[in-house]
Parts: sequence; structure tokens; C-alpha cells
Amino acid sequence: MKIIKFMVLFLFFVVSFASAQEVRVIGNESMPWNGIVNGTPQGIFIDVMEEASRHGAPPFKYEIGLPWIRAQHMVLEAGDALTVIIPLSRIPSREDQYMWISNVVIDDIRLISLKSTGPIQSVSEAKKKIIGVVNGHVIIPVLQEKGITDYVMATTIEQLVMMLKYGRIDAICEGALCMSYNWKIKGYDVSELDEGIIMKAGSLAYIGANLQFPKETALQISMAIDSMRLDGSYQAIIDKWTR
Repeated sequence: MKIIKFMVLFLFFVVSFASAQEVRVIGNESMPWNGIVNGTPQGIFIDVMEEASRHGAPPFKYEIGLPWIRAQHMVLEAGDALTVIIPLSRIPSREDQYMWISNVVIDDIRLISLKSTGPIQSVSEAKKKIIGVVNGHVIIPVLQEKGITDYVMATTIEQLVMMLKYGRIDAICEGALCMSYNWKIKGYDVSELDEGIIMKAGSLAYIGANLQFPKETALQISMAIDSMRLDGSYQAIIDKWTR
């Protein structure tokens, strides 16, 4: 009997220790999904993950604002360390490389231009324009497949916003919600923007990890976020950032 009690207590402490271990979160500057605002990590993903910790997920420690290509290399090389990446778009070329822990946001990726120059309404028209895109963005292979090769890459969406505002590029290929947020945060009027052709409908952004990430921890995170969807706390976070 004493042996059984000991084993139960031992398993309890093992599970408790695993649950208490911090998960390292790496990501780029991609507001409103995630970024650094006034020196602290903020955004939809940050709020969702913090709330997930209150719903049974482990605590998280953030390293946000990294170059996107570097962040992807870091998570793929993390081995079985507790390291995840945000916001990771799910596309066929990445499918077998990552563990897809939980979908957090969905957005349409469009060609967004200024109303003063008019919307880009076709791929043939886009081929004649200079398109701005964040380096490492999931949409780059889509642009290449469609024959759109005259694009300019920048490290952050903020850089692209300034380039569009001052006429250095003709359009930005980005999620509509992400673009609207970053345009407003610069103090510009979103009525200046024209949403053109959709390049990727319903793009899903996940909390991702490499294939060696502990499955028990992944399950804790996904179950916590699922419970948030049921009790309304997930939708409250989405509404906070998009309304």
C-alpha cells in the first residue's frame, strides 16, 4: 500500500514539474499577432498564450522581434527543448517539418495598395507592380508560382508600411487584419488603403514546434486553448485586437 502511495505521489510531482517548466516562445515582429510594444511582448498570440497558462498550459517566456528566417531556424534546431514559434502559417511545404500545436488566427492575405493608385485586381496587373513583402513570409512561394517576381523584401511590416506610404512600392502582400493594424498604429487613416486581389484565402497561423517537441506539453497547450474557445475567453482576446 505504501509503495502504491509513493508511486502516486511520485507521478504527481513529475507531472507537476513538467507542467511548471517554462516554454520558450520565439517570434518575429508581426503585430497584431505578436510583437514588442513599449518594451514588452504584446499581441493576439501573447494574450492567448498567457490566458492558456491560466487554463492549464505551462508558463511561457517570450523572445519576440527576431528576424523571421532566424526564428524558423532556431525552432527547427531546438531538439526536444521546450521551444515554440509564433505565428507560423500552415502551408504544404512546412507540413512535415513542424508540429502544429494550435491554430490561433485566420486571415486573408491580399495585395493592399493606396486608394490614390487604385486596387490591384488581377495577377497580370500585379506583375507590373512593385510588391512589398516581409522576408521569409509564407506568401513568397505563392507570388513566385504566379509569376510575380518584382517584389521587395523588408525585415518588418512597419518598414513596408512606410515604403507604401511614401511611394517606394505599389502594394504590400499581407494579411488584411495585420495590414490594417500596422497602418493605424503609424497614425494613418485606413480609408487610404485599397484591398485588392486575395493571394491566399483563410491563411491559418499556428503555435508551432519542431517534431521533437514533447507531445505531452503540446497537448497541454492545445487543450488549454480549446477550453478557452468554449468559455469565451479566446473570442474576447480576438475582439480586443480586431474591433
